[in-house]
Amino acid sequence: MLPRVAALRVALCLVLAAPPAVAETPQGQPVPPASSTPAPPVPAPSVPAPRLLAVPFERLGSTALSPDGGTVAFTALDEDDRSHLYVIPADGGDSKQITSGAHNDWSPRFSSDGAQIAYVSNQSGNPDIWTLPASGGPPRQVTSDPAEDIDPEWSPDGSRIVFASNRSGGTLLYVTAALGGQVYPLSSGTGPDRRPAWSPDGEWIAYESGRGKQRKILAIPSAGGEPRRIDTGDGSERAPSWSADSRRVRVFGISLKKLLLVDYPFSEGETRSITLPIPYGSDAVAPAISRHADRAVYLNAGGSGLGLMNFTKGGAGQIVIEGGAVNRDPSWSPDGRRLVFVSDRDGRRDLYTVGVASGRVARLTNTEARESEPHWSAVNGDIAFVMETPGGSAIHVLEPETGRTIKITSDKGRARYPAWSRDGSLIAYSSDQEGTFDLWVVQVGDGKTRRLTSLPGSESQPTWSHDGKWIAFVKDEGRGGEIWKIPSDGGDPILVAKGDSPETHLLQPDWNTRGSWIAFTLVAQGESDIYLVPPGGGKPFPLHRPKGSREANPAWSHDSTHVVYEWGSQDQIMILDLAPD
Repeated sequence: MLPRVAALRVALCLVLAAPPAVAETPQGQPVPPASSTPAPPVPAPSVPAPRLLAVPFERLGSTALSPDGGTVAFTALDEDDRSHLYVIPADGGDSKQITSGAHNDWSPRFSSDGAQIAYVSNQSGNPDIWTLPASGGPPRQVTSDPAEDIDPEWSPDGSRIVFASNRSGGTLLYVTAALGGQVYPLSSGTGPDRRPAWSPDGEWIAYESGRGKQRKILAIPSAGGEPRRIDTGDGSERAPSWSADSRRVRVFGISLKKLLLVDYPFSEGETRSITLPIPYGSDAVAPAISRHADRAVYLNAGGSGLGLMNFTKGGAGQIVIEGGAVNRDPSWSPDGRRLVFVSDRDGRRDLYTVGVASGRVARLTNTEARESEPHWSAVNGDIAFVMETPGGSAIHVLEPETGRTIKITSDKGRARYPAWSRDGSLIAYSSDQEGTFDLWVVQVGDGKTRRLTSLPGSESQPTWSHDGKWIAFVKDEGRGGEIWKIPSDGGDPILVAKGDSPETHLLQPDWNTRGSWIAFTLVAQGESDIYLVPPGGGKPFPLHRPKGSREANPAWSHDSTHVVYEWGSQDQIMILDLAPD
């Protein structure tokens, strides 16, 4: 089964299981040529019909979804007409009451790890913020003020809570420690400011603001500062929530009596909206959207039931690094939270890192030489890269935490394309120290090298299989690059994929950790695209092909669930999210 295009963040879904085995061919015997068949069209946004959760209550109130979308918290009236908190599995099951007493509880909000729930309770005599374990347990009072404290929301690290309060007259936003203590004002003016939502990177808080003639969606730095407006709507939009990368803000709006999900860019990008198949009434509570899953939970008409909706929609890849400089050669950190890449943003080609979620950039090297082709080890956290000087180029290894750099190949000839073995003990690379570019392997600990290939033409761009038994590489005799593989301990190379014409070049292979696919760049007719091919040979499959794009240099994350690549036409670094079909 081949991968297919799907949805959210990059509009892509992929079968990652190992493909059927294909007989390997001896050296020089070609496999079927690579295909240039266009990628399937990206489907239009689609929203499956929601389904109802059965709960044994007649009147329900505010709802919340756990970050993973697996649990729904909601309020309902008990037999004494008191509002209390309940939880229920999102996929169905029995509900569990987690608060009780001669008072009212409402507005549940899950912490980012799903372990705690913040909520509003009047058990102390007026509405204050409280917390308790999501599975139930002793509650803890967080605020205690004669005013009304409402709308709690957790910081991403769980240490703080932002909430709305009328303690200064108008309803504004305040921040306090999750364990309670001093309260700090966040917004100012007359308000009212309601329904805050903390960005996953911790830097911003989006909220509804009623100041002026209509409701607005604003965002304010979590440390305090001037707010900025996000929405461009007519004042009907409400309940902001953030995308997982902190780059987009979702709100719910109303158009022609239909409920819409509107996706606003917090940085540059297009505004997207889809109509939700959710019953809407004039007093309906805005649905609660999960923080890390594509689900929304909402109240059915009249508050008589809970609806759960899974939604997907097409879109472009997440932009991690934008233009303004040459940004290239991305490689993943072992934990998948950062990328190392090369940029000339400060005048020279140096190494930088960027947080995938936060977008924060940090410089790693600052030398007179030119650095290129970084490759982050999945085991020891070191980065292998090429340092170019007027006399040639050599492979170096950088310890990111200390900044210490070690040269591990000689200055003889030019060394390029370092690639770590999966166990972190070896680096494969390409070198012309014997006259033509061949593949070599160096032992990182003692610097011992051995030559792996000596074929006609040049060999370059090695990548290791997860089990360490194979190295895929590019072989080029001037008739277009081809993808080959060779046993890592030496032996006969085997052709994996080739172009269908001399003008078609296959470049930049990268073997996923599951051993099921090799991603590579296919260049033909002035365009370049990302393709996959089974390592045993077969018909290449295009991953993602926007019209007129120039995609290059794919790199799998260490868990094989993401591919990062360059979008060369705009000097951007993009990410594709991959998941089992």
